[in-house]
Order: sequence, then C-alpha cells, then structure tokens
Amino acid sequence: MITTILKRNVKKTENLEEELSAFMSEHKNLDIKKSLEGAIVMIRKLSRVYKEGDIEFKRKVISSIYP
Repeated sequence: MITTILKRNVKKTENLEEELSAFMSEHKNLDIKKSLEGAIVMIRKLSRVYKEGDIEFKRKVISSIYP
C-alpha cells in the first residue's frame, strides 16, 4: 500500500515538474521579481487606492478577492 502511494506521488511530482518546466520555458522573459515587487507596492497602498478608486477599480479589486 505504501509503495502504491509512493509511486503515485512520484508520478504526480514528475508531472508537476514537467508542467513547471514548460511554463518556465514559455515565460522565460517574464520578470517575476519585478512583478512581485509591483504587487507588493499595490497591496501596501490598497486601502488608500481603493478609497480613491472609481467603481470599476473597486469591482476589479473585489472580484480578485471573491471570484
């Protein structure tokens, strides 16, 4: 039983590694660090930006939290 679970998890891990490799090759020009830094800046000032934003912006914020 443990061997079966181990084999299944090894296969899942291999599949995920293949997916990650494919994703990384498709998005090798994507600057993840820059994207994350931008997201962190936006999150830090989210309450102010939300208060000052128009209705469309507020809908986008809410829909990103509650899809």
